[in-house]
Formats: sequence, C-alpha cells, structure tokens
Amino acid sequence: MTFRSALIAALLTGTSAAGAEVTALNNLVYQLLDVQPKTGEVHTVDAPREGWLFIRLTAGQDPTPTVRLDNKDVTLRRVDDRYEAMRYLPAGPHTIAADADHLEVRAIGELYYAMYGIDPLVPETGHYGWAFLREHVLDHVNSIIGWAGKEEEYASEIDKWTGDGRRWMTQHSLPWDKSTDAVYEYWAKQPGMVHPKLSGIWADEFSIGEKYREMYPYWCEAIRRLKANPKFDGKIFYAFKGATYHDDSIPLIKTIGECNYRLGPEWYLRERKTREVAVAQFGVNWERNSRAGYDRAHPEAGNNRVWVLGLLSQPEESCDVFPHCDFNAYLDMQFQFIATEKAFVGLRGVYGYYSPYIGEEQLRLYARLLRHYCIEGRTDRMLKDPYILPHLQNPDFTEAASDWTLEPAGGDDDRISAAVAKGFGWLQGRYMRDVGENVLVTVRSAEAPIRFSQPIRKLEPGRLYSLRFFTGHQKDLADGVSRKARHAVSIRIEGGDIIPDKTFQAVIRSNYGHVFGSFNRAHRYYSNYHQVVFRAKNDQGRLVLADWRTATKREGPVDEPLMWNFIQIQPYFAP
Repeated sequence: MTFRSALIAALLTGTSAAGAEVTALNNLVYQLLDVQPKTGEVHTVDAPREGWLFIRLTAGQDPTPTVRLDNKDVTLRRVDDRYEAMRYLPAGPHTIAADADHLEVRAIGELYYAMYGIDPLVPETGHYGWAFLREHVLDHVNSIIGWAGKEEEYASEIDKWTGDGRRWMTQHSLPWDKSTDAVYEYWAKQPGMVHPKLSGIWADEFSIGEKYREMYPYWCEAIRRLKANPKFDGKIFYAFKGATYHDDSIPLIKTIGECNYRLGPEWYLRERKTREVAVAQFGVNWERNSRAGYDRAHPEAGNNRVWVLGLLSQPEESCDVFPHCDFNAYLDMQFQFIATEKAFVGLRGVYGYYSPYIGEEQLRLYARLLRHYCIEGRTDRMLKDPYILPHLQNPDFTEAASDWTLEPAGGDDDRISAAVAKGFGWLQGRYMRDVGENVLVTVRSAEAPIRFSQPIRKLEPGRLYSLRFFTGHQKDLADGVSRKARHAVSIRIEGGDIIPDKTFQAVIRSNYGHVFGSFNRAHRYYSNYHQVVFRAKNDQGRLVLADWRTATKREGPVDEPLMWNFIQIQPYFAP
C-alpha cells in the first residue's frame, strides 16, 4: 500500500495502521496526538512515513516541562509561551511521555531555509546571519541548505542545528560527464554526502530536452549507486526540476521513487495583472493532471515532492513584477492553495528559493507562512490584504502620466513626460519580459526641482507600509552604457512617519541572465532601487517625488534624464 493510500485509509477511519488517532489538518500537517498527559503516562504515536514529528508542550506551574521520545530526553526550545521540538524519525510507532499540561504531536513536512552563508544581492536589505535567522526564521524550519565548502567556517552553526535534531544539506550543480563513474564520484564526494553531520544534497537542476534525455541514464544509475552504498545510509538525494510532469523526466521520477529520495519541483509563480489571472496560474486541473503523471511514473512520486516556491522579491530577480499587486498576498495565496488542493495531499515539504533574491520582509513572511500552514496546519489565509493594492493609481505609468500631478521646473513641460523605455523592466530584474517599459522621465533643471505626486489612498492609521520604486538613467540605457551611479532624488510622504532603519537607496545591476541589447552578464546595466518604510498617521496621505535631493539643494548633473517606474505602496509585513 502506498503512503497516499494508507493515509487516505487512515483519514477515513480516523486511525493509523497501528490504531493511533490521526487527523489531517491540511495537506501538510497531520495531528497524531493532542492530550493532557498524566504523570508517568506513556503514549504511542504512529509516524505515517519517515519524516518529521513536531512536538509541542504547554507548561503549567513548572516552567521547564520535559519530554521523552523513544525513551530519550528531547531538548526543547521556547517559542512564544510554549516549548517545541522537531525530530526526523523512521515510519512507525514511537513512544512519548511528557511532564506538561498539554502535549501535541504532529507529522509535518520538510521545511527549508536556503541558503545559509549567502546574503541578498541588495546588501542594504541586511545580513542573513545566524542571529537574524535565529530571531526570525529558525523556529519555523527544520532543514537548512548551507553554502557548500563552508562547513569548517560554519561548524558552530552546524553543531547547534544538528544537535537540536534538525538537518543540514548542501546544493550542487549537475555533472555533465557521459560516464556513470564520473557522475557518481562527483556526487559522492560532496559535503552533504560525506560530512558526518550533514543529511544529503540537492542537485540543481534537471530538465527536459535532448541533452537531458542523453544524460538521464548516467545520472539515474549514479543515483542508484548512491542509494546502494551503505556509507550513505541516512543521506537523501534531492532533484530540482520543473514543477510540471513531463515524460522526459520518467527515468528520474522512477529512480527517485525507487530510492525513496526526493523531487524538488520548482514553482516560481510571477504576479499577474489581475487576481483572476494570478489564481488561474495555480491551475487546479493542471496540478491534478500533473500529479497523476507523477504517480503513473512511480506510485510514491507525488508524495516524494518538496515543493520549491519562488520567494524572489527584489533585484536581481523578482517575481514581484506589477506594482499594483501585493506580492506578500500572492505568496499567502500560493501557500493556501498548496495546503488545501488535493493534488498536494502527502506533499513532502516546502522549500523557499532563495536567500540572494529574498527581501528581508519576505523572508520573515515566509517563515510565518510556514508556521501558519505547515506547522499549525491552518487552511485560512494568514494575511487579510487583497491582491490588488488600492493605494496608488497607475503606478507603472502604463497610462502615461494619468493620475499623477506633474510639477515641471519653472513651468518647462518638456522636462517631465511619459515615455517608453524598452528593456528597462527586464534589466531591473523583473522576472517577466516586456513589462516595466513605461516610465516617467524627468530632466533635471538648474533652477528648481521637478516634482510629481499622487494621493495615497486607503491607509490604516498606525500600520506600516513600504514604498518601493526604480530610477534609471535614460541615456545610459539608450547608449548601452554601464555606469554605477547613485541618483540624486528626494521622497516626501505626507501623512506618514518614515522608519529610517528600514529605508535605503541601492545601486543595483541587471541580472546575469537578463540580456537586452548590449547588456549581458559581462556588461551590466545599473539602476537604483529605492525602499522607504513608513507608518501611516491618517487614512489618506500624499506621495511627492522629486529629482533634487532636497527642495533647496540640487545634486546630480543638470539635464540628467532619469526614468521612474514601479512606484509601489503596499502593507509592510511586521508580525
């Protein structure tokens, strides 16, 4: 009987094969025990498959509850006002006893942070070091992907993490030698396979097409050899691949299933202009058909998927492509779909891709979404905000300068105008071609600043909001010039108090893969990425942008043509 059929049978009867109670809270979380334990009482829980058990205790008078799992003491972490642990265990019955007022045990998925040791490509975002992750992320994950080759440097972190019962792995590119021996040796020597405290490797990335079909016999045989080698017992091989089932991948899917390894389907969903089109990307029938394809290739393939979500939310690559859409709400919608749509019953876990492209806000949000859906087992939306942002109109100048009040310097209308700038959005890092090409252009005057403004609507007093936008040098784009420059601009938010430590202006470069005209990985286009976080004082405000540094001080060259777009105001996630 497959895991999925066994699970469905358990849910229909309310008990596992061993007779223990089981309740599906959603596709990712299964309640195995929820009791007020008596002193000395031992309970049995039945892990439905090899994987993670989540243990939570509520203390009463005793501030230090204890728990024994399979007759071994378990180290607990305090999270909010309760105590928790996560342990990776084999399938089957396990005993648990606790000295606490309330004990819960759940089967949960593999919940990933990736990648430790790599900070965001916009350094102004912050440093994703151990202290930051410990405060905001690590209580909500159980698996870390670390930067390979840095194991000695990160020995302390690895010891702390694995000593707490969690798992650490490394990630590697695919080998392309048409030799099983060479492929096997490449994977077998990686830190995730040979380091005694690490638990496996992620291979990046398998795909479809002739060159991949030619390599699958070598890759698959090497994977089988890894599984057959007792030296690698307890190590798991993970295969990144496209999310949709395709016949080209049958050899890989079968091999992964036979070895009880994992598939990592990549689901990098970009925003769409309307909520209806965005939701249609989820494709209920498409996902069900894709799931059916996986299960035909191998009966456990659908259950061996760790779903890889695109958290890309800032340069150099971003799925946040439309400034009138709330990317935070979109991530929440994706999580809810995965947690509730039956195509994902039995999913192995969730991986958020990945630290260089994740804004600090979205990383904290991802951790809380994991908590909401993948630990608490919720099915309701965590965020209540709508997908379409109501705060600004025409934020990407797709309707020229409509809805904006233009204030040209000295009445010179030629110094401010709407224009089309081919490739500008693509070079900003938007993960969609042919968007972000409408701009407002200001040509700096020596006499006075050029301003443009718009009311900010439907604010919630006391709440935090973010303003984000891009500026670029129009002539550099037209002439193919690659030049780092910090643009002299100013921002005024009437009706809001700016939070200085969350506010920055960054000089960014185009993504290595975003080629346009003469710009490529060796010749990058540079633009500016601006972020301002503010606290609303009223339900209405006003945004005023200008091409002088202040109202009375000009910086930057006279006659410099600056392009502006992606002017987004959205609720800022601050739990």
